Amino acid sequence: MDAAIVHVLKPEVLFTPMVGFRVLLTIGSIALALVLASSIRFYSHTCMQSVNKASEVVEDKIKSECKRVVLILDKSA
Repeated sequence: MDAAIVHVLKPEVLFTPMVGFRVLLTIGSIALALVLASSIRFYSHTCMQSVNKASEVVEDKIKSECKRVVLILDKSA
């Protein structure tokens, strides 16, 4: 593998159109994969935080409504 990398990185081989295109395509693909992976991880993390926060708010509202119903029923009884 080492010999293949040394051969490809020689200037007379690297600057041929086909090899240069393949090297640029590889570097571009790796960069695109890194950007996609990091953005997916970032947005999925913030999305889960939003869902957790929303569920806490809804849970608090449900608890307060249940307390109101219990108080109303206690007053009626």
